[in-house]
Amino acid sequence: MRYILDTNILIHLVRNDNLGKDVMKKYDLLNLQNQVFISITTRGEIISIASQKNWGTNKMKVLNNFLESFVLLNLNESVVQKYAEIDIYSQRKDKNRVYPQGFSARNMGKNDLWIAATAAVTSSTLLTTDKDFDHLDTVFIPVIRIIVEEYK
Repeated sequence: MRYILDTNILIHLVRNDNLGKDVMKKYDLLNLQNQVFISITTRGEIISIASQKNWGTNKMKVLNNFLESFVLLNLNESVVQKYAEIDIYSQRKDKNRVYPQGFSARNMGKNDLWIAATAAVTSSTLLTTDKDFDHLDTVFIPVIRIIVEEYK
């Protein structure tokens, strides 16, 4: 399998909380037969979060181990084109698509758009806790949304 991790999943992995442990085990993220990616966007987000939250040495060591374990994906022209396509779709402005009944335009965060575009270009399944990707499931990318409330 090919997975791309949303920033919120990476945070749970670093915390090693129940959600992080379950994701690690259920999706077998350290199995070399699986390809696990993070977008350069996720890397930027997580480094910013770690700095803002003053993560300690141990937590940063865990983060860096994950960042080294997963394949980092940079942006390229294919990702740029897919970003535009997903944004146009999300804004309900794609005149070439038939939208599902009741679909309304939605603004996605720009970082989420980059992550989704990277997932689409690499044919990866997105692991996230974020509802903002739900409308892209089966249209652009497979989305597995983990429900945070199930782990509280």
